[in-house]
Amino acid sequence: MDLEDSVFVGTSIVDMYCKCGRVEMARKAFDRMKVKNVKSWTAMIAGYGMHGCAKEAMEIFYKMIRSGVKPNYITFVSVLAACSHAGMLKEGWHWFNRMKCEFNVEPGIEHYSCMVDLLGRAGCLNEAYGLIQEMNVKPDFIIWGSLLGACRIHKNVELGEISARKLFELD
Repeated sequence: MDLEDSVFVGTSIVDMYCKCGRVEMARKAFDRMKVKNVKSWTAMIAGYGMHGCAKEAMEIFYKMIRSGVKPNYITFVSVLAACSHAGMLKEGWHWFNRMKCEFNVEPGIEHYSCMVDLLGRAGCLNEAYGLIQEMNVKPDFIIWGSLLGACRIHKNVELGEISARKLFELD
């Protein structure tokens, strides 16, 4: 068996190239893989997302779904992070809402962090705060820090003070 035939080796190569900033090489390795699993697809989605290629990340995600591979918890973190970095508010909300009902993936702290970041970047601070209040997990310093940063950028003193107070309570 050739190394290219191993889904584990192929996924590791994709991940390595992505982490080194060589997304084009990662994509070539990904396309050469004969067998892909959810980790392979997620590595490519995450790689595109971390390098600001949200459109490409979403194209891979759609291709993954069409191929019949079911996205997992980490896949949705990668998708939401890509949406957040690209300011894709509608798309982020769409997949955040569908992950539970369609794919039976319960939102966790990482998903909420991505959504608060996405909403904060878009200036939807009240929506971000509302989401924090509705979370089924306890908000952490990343979530409150993200909201605080968005409040600073968008000059929302009232929510900024709430966020800062919550951060002090966590410290």
